[in-house]
Amino acid sequence: MSFLLFSIATSIILFYFTKSYLFFSIIAIGIYYLIRNNIKLQSLLSLTYVLMIALSFFSTIRGYDPKGLILLLISCFVSILYDIFKSPIWSLPLYLLLGISISLIGSIKYGTIGYFFGLLIIPIFLKEFKKRGEQD
Repeated sequence: MSFLLFSIATSIILFYFTKSYLFFSIIAIGIYYLIRNNIKLQSLLSLTYVLMIALSFFSTIRGYDPKGLILLLISCFVSILYDIFKSPIWSLPLYLLLGISISLIGSIKYGTIGYFFGLLIIPIFLKEFKKRGEQD
């Protein structure tokens, strides 16, 4: 229930900063995880929501384009596929989109070198892939 409330709050905050109705679709993710109750993915998505809020907040204050915000939203929806199929291969699109969006966010401040920040997601993906592979 708390993840649903956090999803609603995130969608309202993102709408306030971006003026895009697209972010109200985050509520659907909250409803899905209210039914499925996958704590691990809920915690990952909560961190993604915080990143989305921070990116939209700072882009509004500093006046730059929030690159990577839509990719973060898409990666949130891809997490549903990962939860449904529970196969290690379905974690690849989730972590790939997260890595690309982190690269775009890093490029805002650090330019070309900031694109390498997306590579930080590779050890997390390998750990998850190994753990899921052992469970199957």
